[in-house]
Amino acid sequence: MKHDVLFQITTQNVYSMAFEAALKIYELSNRFPHDDPHKLHNSIIRSSSAVCSNLQNAWQNREIDDIYVDRLNLASIEANETQNKLISAVKLGYLKKEEVKKIDKTYQNVIEKIANMIEGKK
Repeated sequence: MKHDVLFQITTQNVYSMAFEAALKIYELSNRFPHDDPHKLHNSIIRSSSAVCSNLQNAWQNREIDDIYVDRLNLASIEANETQNKLISAVKLGYLKKEEVKKIDKTYQNVIEKIANMIEGKK
């Protein structure tokens, strides 16, 4: 029982971190050029939202180890993709490095926590 409560708190914490980061990305990405040839706005919104969706799906399937771990892996992949898109936004001049530092650190924490959650299922 104690493990289940800790597990739930960890999952909610990771989801909250990812959700807040996704909201910040949405806010910042609205400043991207409307005629963005890289379509970075849509792409970064999709990947940041996918982190949350996959975490939620993992939680819903927490009793089925294979699905649970698969969804956590997908969430981690999407978090990494979001980090890469943030770097692209800086390189393209859409965002400033200072704006991205905190969000990037949040996604790094999310990735690390997801890895710990996967380890906990083994």
